[in-house]
Amino acid sequence: MFITWFIFSVMILSPAEFPVVARPTIKTQDIASLKPGFAASNKESTNANAQAQNEDRININTASSEELERLPGIGPALASRIIEHRRKHGRFKRSQDIIIVRGMSAKLYRRIARLIRI
Repeated sequence: MFITWFIFSVMILSPAEFPVVARPTIKTQDIASLKPGFAASNKESTNANAQAQNEDRININTASSEELERLPGIGPALASRIIEHRRKHGRFKRSQDIIIVRGMSAKLYRRIARLIRI
């Protein structure tokens, strides 16, 4: 019964008679004004978290053999090959370049990717 009434009423109404529902728009300035210091504190906390996270990572260009061995899956042999590669070819340009070292696989890189930095 309701469906029939709805279809019938839609057929009778002209497009000008359809109810219009306005959606409120919220601008970025409005959000910042709702919570004072939100925009500034959010950027500062993001930068602080990124910097702290970056400091916790091991720099593969300066790490000693002992530091590299703390990474999961890297033993003394692979750590020495990483250092030897660094000595022969210079610093790594990207953290992904560590895959070039013999014994380093893509799977192992995925395990340590979040733990290393340049």
